[in-house]
Amino acid sequence: MEITEKKAEIKISIKKVNKFYGKKRNIHAVKDLTFYCRDKEFVAILGPSGCGKSSTLRMLAGLEKVNSGSIFFGERDVTHLHPSKRNIGLAFENYALYPHLSVFDNIVFPLRVKGATNEEIKNNKRLYELIDLFKIDKSTLNSFPKALSGGQAQLTSLVRCLVRDADIYFLDEPLSHLDEEMRVTMRTTLKIMHNKMKKTFIYVTHDQLEAFALADRIVIMDFGVLQQAGSPQDIYNTPVNKFVASFIGEPPMNFLNIYTGKEDSDLFIHGKSYKLPLPDRFKNKLKADKKYILGIRPERVHVSLKSDLLDSVLAKVDVFENLGEVNQLTMKLDNETVITEIEPHIKFKNGDNVYIHFDADHMHLFDVDTLICIDNKL
Repeated sequence: MEITEKKAEIKISIKKVNKFYGKKRNIHAVKDLTFYCRDKEFVAILGPSGCGKSSTLRMLAGLEKVNSGSIFFGERDVTHLHPSKRNIGLAFENYALYPHLSVFDNIVFPLRVKGATNEEIKNNKRLYELIDLFKIDKSTLNSFPKALSGGQAQLTSLVRCLVRDADIYFLDEPLSHLDEEMRVTMRTTLKIMHNKMKKTFIYVTHDQLEAFALADRIVIMDFGVLQQAGSPQDIYNTPVNKFVASFIGEPPMNFLNIYTGKEDSDLFIHGKSYKLPLPDRFKNKLKADKKYILGIRPERVHVSLKSDLLDSVLAKVDVFENLGEVNQLTMKLDNETVITEIEPHIKFKNGDNVYIHFDADHMHLFDVDTLICIDNKL
């Protein structure tokens, strides 16, 4: 991925960064990573456990050595700069609170390091706004970290990060120890603070819902390699490969093994028991008698008990799940699984024959060897 933004717009740029671990440097955790973050942007680094996202964040913060490549903050090369000279805020998944300091003293520690007096701390409006917004129980402010629950400690760490007047804020899974209700509330609070502070945020998470709710742009990694970077809408609607297509979305994208057949000089999609027209946008990109993977998101699969849907194919209901606000239908088509969500008043029984229709405008086709999406132009 080339960095083509204007220099004035870029706050952070990573260029061909590599990170190795192990005595023999045999663990290649981050591989030729290149991406950028615009000034005042909220960027989420998203991926499964072990994908290299936390290592990337720690290199950006200066806590991990860069083995090769470079990191720039604006036009300043910070590749080997000490963390204390980067003017950054950090929030860790494991809290990293000082056990000998009270909760309040942990929170204001960055202010004291900068030389703030007790009077200045007392009159710091953002400090007390953050304490209120992130629901830090005032009765715990004079307690020590050992008295806090995991969630309270994590919020304390987050407030300590944000109270500092930094240029860039790095947040590593900062909500992971909160219960689901509190996570939803704190996502909103974090977005409010980002909009108000107008600073650059880099946020590491394995939770796609968090990334989509918070980020202006998402950087997806797997096995240390950048898979795709773009807006949440771009990532969801135009995945560049099968990994991104399968990792993003709940329920995940459906995948079917198909091949192309030619009839009267026209190409068609074939499964074992069905044939579908090939959307026009693929016709100059595919070859006849070749295998591909068809991908389609559950919301683009429509179901009927009758064959009145255009280009519908016969399938069988495997599992019907009533999930409250929606029902989820798992069907079998040529012994492959197709999932869709339907309105709560619609009921099916396991074993029902149904007709399914794929929205041709939202089909994806992937090369079986490279797993790269053949055409993302919807």
